[in-house]
Amino acid sequence: MNLLYDWIRNENVQAWAELTNHLAVVDCTDEFYEAEDLLEELHEPGMEPERDTVAVWDGNRLVGFAQLRVGHQLREGLSRVSITGGVHLEYRRQGVGTKLMDILESRARQKSAQLHPGAPAAVDMWGNALGHSAGAMAEARGYLPARYFQDMTVKAEGFRKSSMEL
Repeated sequence: MNLLYDWIRNENVQAWAELTNHLAVVDCTDEFYEAEDLLEELHEPGMEPERDTVAVWDGNRLVGFAQLRVGHQLREGLSRVSITGGVHLEYRRQGVGTKLMDILESRARQKSAQLHPGAPAAVDMWGNALGHSAGAMAEARGYLPARYFQDMTVKAEGFRKSSMEL
C-alpha cells in the first residue's frame, strides 16, 4: 500500500466531507458534515492547516484524516489539546491511525509548548463506543477513559402539543 500523507487544503474539503460522512455511518456517530462546514474549520482562529491537519491519500481517494486544536486558555492549569480524525473502514488495522496519531501527538507537544510555555498538556480524543477500534487504539497508546456519553431518546406519545403550532 502506497499512501501519501499530506495536509488538508481548501480543495480537499469535498473529499474530507465524503470521508467524515462515511465514518458517521460506519461508526454510528451521526457526525455528518458539509464541505462548507469543514472549510470553516480550516480557517478558524489558531488553525494552521499545513501543520494541524493530516490527510491520507490512496491515489485520488482520501482514506484518513486527523486534525488538532489547542485551547487558547489553560483549563485547570492544563493546555488542552483535542485530536480528531478517522480512517476509512477498508483501511483500518493497517497502521494508518497509528501514524496519524504519531504525527499529531508530536505536533500537539510542539504547539502546546508554543502557546502555553511550561504548562503541562492533556490530549483528548474521541474513542467512540466501548470496544470501538479508536478507543482500543487510544488505550493501547496510554490514553485513559475520562468521560462517557449516553444518547437518550423519548417517544413523543403521551406528550401534549403546544398551543403554538409552527
